[in-house]
Amino acid sequence: MKKVVLGLVVLLSTICFAQDADTKKLEKECEKRDGKSCYLIASEYDDSNGEKHSYDKATPYYQKSCDYGFAIGCYNLGVMYDNGKGIEKNFAKAAQSYLKACDNGDSGGCFAVARKYEFGKGLEKNTEKAKEYYKLACDLRSEISCEEYKRVVTAIVAK
Repeated sequence: MKKVVLGLVVLLSTICFAQDADTKKLEKECEKRDGKSCYLIASEYDDSNGEKHSYDKATPYYQKSCDYGFAIGCYNLGVMYDNGKGIEKNFAKAAQSYLKACDNGDSGGCFAVARKYEFGKGLEKNTEKAKEYYKLACDLRSEISCEEYKRVVTAIVAK
């Protein structure tokens, strides 16, 4: 029994050491302007349920990820701005982050921009622009965006 417990302790400490080593490697890659590495670090802080969980630590890494052109990092930065997690709530900055995500091919970013235009939160209300961004998101294979595009087109035609 002692051997089993000792084996588990060794295994767990090896896993923890490997995770720390992976984080250090990701930090080095992030410093080299690798957006995906920055995003992965941010995700560790954002998604973690333990002592690592920290929106305050996640947000700057999402910002770097976005600055380096990693679309999902831009989208998540927008979510942080929209919800005021780890950063002051700011709908206009959220919209800019979503726009950058969309420009880099993220359907979620395009969908979020469409919503911002449709409801005037962070961007001036503009149904035509909303329709355009729903269509972009739809073209990127977002089913809900296709449905929203049809809804907006129908509403415009009905006017």
